[in-house]
Amino acid sequence: MHTTLILSSERADAVARAAATRGVEVPTVARSARSNPDPGGLVIGYGRLTDAELRTALDILADELRRVGT
Repeated sequence: MHTTLILSSERADAVARAAATRGVEVPTVARSARSNPDPGGLVIGYGRLTDAELRTALDILADELRRVGT
């Protein structure tokens, strides 16, 4: 299972890179786009996570979204 968070491609790339340094791997829409990746975004998978793992990952993503800004 997954959901997509629509962001600019630049912001999605920055958040994905920052989250990866904190142990959260979240692919960008651009990684799976066949053509134009705009609008960009993050593909957030959650089907194989425990509730605690999902909370931790979402906390990290929220931190990085705030840090990266708009």
